[in-house]
Amino acid sequence: MNSDHFDERSTSALMNIIQDKDAGNENRYAATQSVLRRWRQGVDLKFLIDLLLSESSRDRLRGAQYLAELGQEVEGLNVAATKLADDALSDCRRAFVEYTVNSGRYDQTISNALAKCLLDLNLYVRVEVINWAVHISDERFEKLFPIG
Repeated sequence: MNSDHFDERSTSALMNIIQDKDAGNENRYAATQSVLRRWRQGVDLKFLIDLLLSESSRDRLRGAQYLAELGQEVEGLNVAATKLADDALSDCRRAFVEYTVNSGRYDQTISNALAKCLLDLNLYVRVEVINWAVHISDERFEKLFPIG
């Protein structure tokens, strides 16, 4: 099926296709790409925010995977994404760091969360933060983490 067919469907219908194991890999992939395009444009973010804030760890993990796939800041996701920094699941904490790196958005709340993730028990979360610190400019780093 061509992607235009999926772009015409509602986000709710696309999310159902993504979850349907009988929909076939090609259809599920096309539906996922269509949903990600919408979210990158800030459309229908409620679905992603609901996943990120869900009490179900499976839903939060799905939301974290989508968040990492966005690869950019999307206005309206920052609060929900930042809440992942305190998640019990290390993949969610790592998705927070990835989103922060991709978004380039930093404030005091985010810098506190990044500092906390630097001390994370999970090696992959710590590596993501170290990777971020290596690639950020000295000026930005000093602004976020003033010494003295």
